[in-house]
Amino acid sequence: MKLFKALLIFWLSATAAAASAQRAEDSLAITDGPWKVLIDENGILCKKLQTRVFDTLQRISVVEVDPSLYYPLLVQDTLIEKTSQMGVKNNGVAAINGGYFKTKTTRAEAADLIKINGKYPRQSHTAGSTGALGIDSLGLLHFAYVPSTDPEWFDRFPSVLVAGPMLIENGRTIVGNSSRDRHPRSCIGVKKDGTVVLLTVDGRKEKAAGMSFQELAYVAHLLGLEQAVNLDGGGSSTLWTKSRNLVNVPSDKVLIFRSERPVANGIVIRRR
Repeated sequence: MKLFKALLIFWLSATAAAASAQRAEDSLAITDGPWKVLIDENGILCKKLQTRVFDTLQRISVVEVDPSLYYPLLVQDTLIEKTSQMGVKNNGVAAINGGYFKTKTTRAEAADLIKINGKYPRQSHTAGSTGALGIDSLGLLHFAYVPSTDPEWFDRFPSVLVAGPMLIENGRTIVGNSSRDRHPRSCIGVKKDGTVVLLTVDGRKEKAAGMSFQELAYVAHLLGLEQAVNLDGGGSSTLWTKSRNLVNVPSDKVLIFRSERPVANGIVIRRR
């Protein structure tokens, strides 16, 4: 068993060469860490991890859902609203915040391309993001790197969200040399068997430093994601489930209390 574990760690480190902090102890902190399981029933797994990784304290929250039982729904209303409200309003079992959006307004306006069931909600196309996810008619997720170079890609799916950067494509870490600043992060991806994974990393706290894009990609790789795209982060990073309410701890504050930030759009997981 020890030999197998050593070989596993070596393989994970070798195949994540583009990610930062590829030490064996970081890999073990994620793969063998003290994960706390909050939900494990009806095709939903929700778990959290508080650990030391990348020489910092980190808090990671994950929701995994069976694609044969659940499907993702992209949502954006006319006004910004909390991710938890989107989940409740759309009869979801889980939800995560969506892409970048225009701030300093109560209107919901995406900062890059968004299409929902063939219609285009308010958007400004100012973010210049480098990744996207599409949801097909069966409710299955698809991912693309720099999709703006292939306009036809958008026509393939009834719902599309441009975000980014892409973190993992076909099992390879591809985030490259983008910002190494640490912040709260959100991402969505799929495993090889199609399992949908929602992932948030808390940040801007003493016990949760946040991660760079490279570190987030490395964690996503260790968790088995075959495809993954970064979503809006910072105070927007929010992970919600119907049975547990907020799973992570958002970084925004109202006075001394942590507060969930209203956002323009989100991804809601619904029962088929």
